[in-house]
Amino acid sequence: MKRSVVLAMIILTIVSLAHLLRVIFRLEVVVGGAEVPLWMSVVGFLFAGGIAAYLWFENRKPA
Repeated sequence: MKRSVVLAMIILTIVSLAHLLRVIFRLEVVVGGAEVPLWMSVVGFLFAGGIAAYLWFENRKPA
């Protein structure tokens, strides 16, 4: 696997887990005085986790 792909997978996994932890612990995030709804973290978790999983499965295929 290329280093850049591994790095992207690691970063996306960390971002995905951060979104999941925000939902589990119901942490409040305020940006510019407006609260970010929890459903956005659910979408962020699915999106980032999905891309990380896609990269992992795609690079596990034999050449």
